[in-house]
Amino acid sequence: MNKTQEAIIELYKKGYRIIGGECITPKGKVLTGSIKWHPVPYKQVYIKMEGRSRSVFYHALLAYQLYGDEYFKEGIVARHKDGNSLNNKDDNIILGTMKDNTMDIPTKRRKKRIEQGIDTKKMLEENINAIKQDYLNGMVAKELYKKYNTCLNTMYIIIRKIKKGII
Repeated sequence: MNKTQEAIIELYKKGYRIIGGECITPKGKVLTGSIKWHPVPYKQVYIKMEGRSRSVFYHALLAYQLYGDEYFKEGIVARHKDGNSLNNKDDNIILGTMKDNTMDIPTKRRKKRIEQGIDTKKMLEENINAIKQDYLNGMVAKELYKKYNTCLNTMYIIIRKIKKGII
C-alpha cells in the first residue's frame, strides 16, 4: 500500500466524506479544499501523517468511499464520467482503467495532448543538458519547470534521474 492510499484510508477512518461534491469533516463542516493542476484541476484536501502533510484528491476519497478496496486494485483509477475533473458527486465517479480514462477525453482534445506531448518530449531532449546544469547550479524543480515550460511532475522525474546518474 502506498502513502496516498494510506492517507485516503486515514481520512475515511477519521470520518471525512465527500457529499454532494464537497469534503465534509466528521463535525459536519464543509472544507474549502484547494485546487491542484495535474494536468487538469482537481480539488484536494490535506491530512497530517507521520509529521508530514499529504494531499488527497476529492475524487480519490470518493472512489474509496463508494468502492472500498476495489479502488486500490492494480491498474484501477477513478474516472469522472462527465469529464469535469471538479465534479466530485457520487454519480460522476466510476472505476476503470487508465485506458478507459484516456478514452473518456474527447478525440480532438486527445489528439491535441498527443501533439503537445511530442513537442514537450522533443523540447526536453534538446534541453536536457541545460536542465541538468541548471539543477546542479541550484535551481529547484519549481523554477526549472517554469523555465523549460513543462509540467512539474516531469521535472521531478528528470531530477530523480539526474540524482541517480541516469542523465
